[in-house]
Amino acid sequence: MHQIKQNILETLVPLKGSGRFASTGTVDFVFPGLIVEGIGEIAFSINEIQAQALIGVAQKAPFGQGGHTIYDDTIRSAHYKRINRVYG
Repeated sequence: MHQIKQNILETLVPLKGSGRFASTGTVDFVFPGLIVEGIGEIAFSINEIQAQALIGVAQKAPFGQGGHTIYDDTIRSAHYKRINRVYG
């Protein structure tokens, strides 16, 4: 790892720039996420706490087998959230 850092430094040190930039005002940070009713904003990439929160407000996802609707975690371990409760 030390060698990688050294290589990066050796590559960057000779670079020269003007050192000038301009900026005016401020802008609120735009969080690149979704808003889920009952939870709030969801980050990308999602973390374990948010995944558990999503599962908590979602329903088990059924699947069809013939004419029956089945909920079986050994076949499908999934949840879903109605799209009218997700904003982005």
